[in-house]
Amino acid sequence: MVNNPDTDSHFDLADAPSPQSDKMAEVRLIHESTAGYCAVYSGVYRGRRVAFKVLKPQYRASELHRQMLRKEFEVASMMNHPNIIATLRMENLPGPGEAILMEQIEGLTLKEYLEANPRLSGKQQRSITEQICQAVSYIHSRQTIHCDLKPSNILLTADGRFVKVIDFGMSRGNGFETLDFGGGTQGFTAPENFSAGSQATVATDIYSIGKIMELMDRGGAMKSVWLRCTAANPADRPGSAGEIIELLRRRRSKIIPALVPALIAAVGLFFLLRDTAPEVAPEPVENQDTIATAPVSIEREDTPPLSAPEAATPAAESKEIATARPFEERLAEKFEEVALTRFKEHIQLIDTMTTRRSWELQQVSHWRWLAKQDMKRWLTETPDATPQQIEQEMDRMDHRLDEFMRTSDRTFTELVNRKYASARKRDLSGYATKQAYYEGADTLVVRRLGEDGVWRETRTRVPVDGLDSEGATKTRDEAMKKALAD
Repeated sequence: MVNNPDTDSHFDLADAPSPQSDKMAEVRLIHESTAGYCAVYSGVYRGRRVAFKVLKPQYRASELHRQMLRKEFEVASMMNHPNIIATLRMENLPGPGEAILMEQIEGLTLKEYLEANPRLSGKQQRSITEQICQAVSYIHSRQTIHCDLKPSNILLTADGRFVKVIDFGMSRGNGFETLDFGGGTQGFTAPENFSAGSQATVATDIYSIGKIMELMDRGGAMKSVWLRCTAANPADRPGSAGEIIELLRRRRSKIIPALVPALIAAVGLFFLLRDTAPEVAPEPVENQDTIATAPVSIEREDTPPLSAPEAATPAAESKEIATARPFEERLAEKFEEVALTRFKEHIQLIDTMTTRRSWELQQVSHWRWLAKQDMKRWLTETPDATPQQIEQEMDRMDHRLDEFMRTSDRTFTELVNRKYASARKRDLSGYATKQAYYEGADTLVVRRLGEDGVWRETRTRVPVDGLDSEGATKTRDEAMKKALAD
């Protein structure tokens, strides 16, 4: 994203707000499209730097556009995925009015990144594509179609490794019939989505992913896949975003075996030439001590960001049942697999933190909630698990995870990783799992981040009636301190 260094003229910043103020400080314009009805800004709100999306001045009096902004918030707030921008809350700000508050990402849009780096490596193309697909697969699991996937709606973190999908303003899905408009961006949105009375489907987003792949793929390495994604007939496109990942991996797995005969022939030719070449006496060396062996440079591909483990396939489940192993045995094996996978992901993310939102999710051990969701899905899809067993096992899940951490050095590993990651990422200070502020003179609002990654708030009346100014201030400060300590 390109930050505008000029302060936005639509905001009154004459007064420096306090951390508890409802005013937004240090406001800078991040993005404002010419065709859209919204603008995105960066600012400090109640002591935290956030990005926020508001209506442009000319649309703020329009009830339709206000409803569309609220719809976007409702859709975006349902999304909780590492590759989707985190939507924090909706606020009514002095000046611009209703605003969607989001995590602040330091980086560039994919459009800007490609302008600066027109030729991506094959590894980076695959990594970006797979992360987009993982995000889109999750969006589809929420019965929502994005409908406006394009390079300017894909954020890359500053190092170009991590993807964040943004902007649900054009999304379509269940529950939004009155605001379900077709449309999108010419050249990236599937043509059928522009037709009157069209119904958005998974194929709509598959087409957009294909067009993004085509834009990145200057060398044609992914051509066979993106050609399928952009087929004119939606029925000819891959059936899901996950299928795109499989097609890419399958294609890559075929390349290596195809190279083996050529490599064998090259090695054989090398030894043949070596054995038949005349021997040449080495030149004398004046000072043997000065000879140094050149260091060997070994290139390796960096491990791509760990993605969420996929749910077990029906075939795998059938195979488990066919073994006729006791349910408890299979349950223990599956739990160990899920917990270990999620914990490894947790440790890797600690070491590659890029946003305050990531830090906050680490502090509340969000990986535990993800592991529980994985186990709930597995239990639900296991034919011989009764409803009573599912309920019982989910009640025991926290205890199982506590034992998983206690019976090894995993807790120590987590603490060490956090310590060293904190030392390297000092610029990410300011994360929080609790926030407190006053609305009016006596209403204390306390917000807490849950293990599921959702902020929840409570309101409490603080008795300050009849107290003088000093006494009221002291009472409010003590109430806030106690609330944050609980």
